[in-house]
Amino acid sequence: MNYDVIAYPKTEPVKRDESQPPPPPPERIILSGYKLWYHRERDETEPIPVDQRPTSITLLVLADGEVILRRTITAADNWSWRIEVDKYAEDGHEIVYTVDEEIIYDYRKWVVKRDGNDVIINEYSPGDDTEDIPDDDPPLYAPDDGPDGPNAVPTTNDNANLQLWLVLMGAGSVGLIAAVLFLLNTKRQGRIKRKG
Repeated sequence: MNYDVIAYPKTEPVKRDESQPPPPPPERIILSGYKLWYHRERDETEPIPVDQRPTSITLLVLADGEVILRRTITAADNWSWRIEVDKYAEDGHEIVYTVDEEIIYDYRKWVVKRDGNDVIINEYSPGDDTEDIPDDDPPLYAPDDGPDGPNAVPTTNDNANLQLWLVLMGAGSVGLIAAVLFLLNTKRQGRIKRKG
């Protein structure tokens, strides 16, 4: 039997100079964004059935053009994400982050910035299986987010008139201030009568 033996030199662990402060933790930033769905073609009025819509996407986070993270995003996440990442690379340069998604067949895709968020927009387009981002602008009509989408307004079934409540609140505040002033004035007049 023949054996190959490889020897490595013994090394001592490098000790940090205790007189120097520890290095600061790496600076971190938050990447946040959301997904918008348009489940109809621009010239159609009826959206595609819910059971034919995608149930998830695979979000791709790229650092300087290289994929560093894949994350599944669903309606349970409200089609949104918040990811904490290092701001600077080990060599000190600021990392440029972008997001994308794995291809979703029959949907056109746009990736835009809105209010500091990355937004991935998909518009239903049967037969459109390209990964290229279209040259035209993203859709401007209302998305089919449904009641849980990022642009949805919660339904409260509250038909109260907000202006009426604000007027009543203001009138109540004025009444409270008048009552306090009346009591203070009454106490002050009571002291004056006792002295006289």
